[in-house]
Amino acid sequence: MERFHPALDGLRAVATAAVLISHFFPERSLIQRSFHWGRFGVMLFFVLSGFLITGLLLRGRDAAALGEATRGQVFRAFVARRALRIAPIYYLVVLVGWGVGYGPIADLLPWHLTYTGNIALTYFHKPLAQATHLWSLCVEEQFYLLWPLFVLFVSAKRLFLIAIGLVVFSFGYETVGALQGRSFEETHLVLQGCMDALGLGALLAICAHRDGDGGHSAGRLSFWAALLGAPLFFFAQGFRYQVGLRATDLLPYRIPGDLGIALISLSLVYLATTTGPSLMRRLLELPPVRYLGRISYGIYLYHLFLIPIGRVAAREYGVPAPERGLEMFLVYGGLSIVLATISWYAIESPINRQKRRFPFPPRAAAAPAEG
Repeated sequence: MERFHPALDGLRAVATAAVLISHFFPERSLIQRSFHWGRFGVMLFFVLSGFLITGLLLRGRDAAALGEATRGQVFRAFVARRALRIAPIYYLVVLVGWGVGYGPIADLLPWHLTYTGNIALTYFHKPLAQATHLWSLCVEEQFYLLWPLFVLFVSAKRLFLIAIGLVVFSFGYETVGALQGRSFEETHLVLQGCMDALGLGALLAICAHRDGDGGHSAGRLSFWAALLGAPLFFFAQGFRYQVGLRATDLLPYRIPGDLGIALISLSLVYLATTTGPSLMRRLLELPPVRYLGRISYGIYLYHLFLIPIGRVAAREYGVPAPERGLEMFLVYGGLSIVLATISWYAIESPINRQKRRFPFPPRAAAAPAEG
């Protein structure tokens, strides 16, 4: 399960589509009421991230154990490669927002520059408006800086227990916060409230790494995740359908909702990485779906800013802005794909090629010579 899995690009496309539905359809529409699309998309992204970076770091740790590199070199290569992938267009958006004077970015520039916009939003109640979606990138970046230290410097047995601890702690943090009356944003848009998904992805990677080619622990983990997650998932979404979007303020949704979505997402990631015939995997591996997954970071980053840009353009040229619903989904979704395509070929792909300067795991020649 440590080889390249094309279907994971397909899962990124699914997660991105879910986020677009959440942001472009009216809040009171049936499609919004029936399912928490945005949370599902983000939690699926988090499980994917936990799975992929943990698997990557475990391979780096193996290289260090074989004397091919030091753990410090593995950590530096990991951070450099993550920065090359994530930082360029993130900072492009932040600097453009600052340059044009867009308040939610310009007024909170230090928070955005340090990937702490989620903290400004949740603890200091700073309005982020159409920059709100950047909170999830902040959570991932915070996790990327902390988790490698555990993977590289903690024993395999303890690492497994720590990953379980992350899931339990995060679920407890969300539950206690909900019982104390804290808002959904305060308990679910910070790193502590997202480590259930990130930790479950890490657990799957740890099991897969331990399995090698013939083990079954990852499969068992996926089975139990689906068995436990399905009732939580369907109960939470059914409750949301009954009471509408205000469900995110109510305990019957807040307590089982995230954990159910995260457990189901774990099973989806496992199914996307197994071998053998699978209709789901065949669909996820379709070239157009994989392409959307490849450029999904740009789609996610740019899409929500099209709403204020569209309003300005409508006033300037006297044309109606797209209405929320299918029209906005198709128009702004299509524009997001166009922007992300330009971004991929003009910025991201050329910069990604610089990763060759930081091979991972670091080459044996990079390790200090003996004697």
